[in-house]
Amino acid sequence: MPLESSFATALRALRSKRNITQRGFADTTSRTYLSKLESGKSSITLDKSEQLSDRLELSPLALLTLTVSEDTGVPTTTLISKLSD
Repeated sequence: MPLESSFATALRALRSKRNITQRGFADTTSRTYLSKLESGKSSITLDKSEQLSDRLELSPLALLTLTVSEDTGVPTTTLISKLSD
């Protein structure tokens, strides 16, 4: 699965879990851009990743970890434990 698709899945899941609509990101980004991210049609910059993470109330590292987990099928706990190796 392309990384953009994995990011899209993680972003949609987090937004849904937090009960935030796409319009709820109006102070962070446009609904059109968010829709492109959530459909895997656009890549994200580091700055935008930080802004979206802040809005989702988690760290950019958590968002990227969830993306890599979705992409590889490796559980997030395993990925995190590899950081300390």
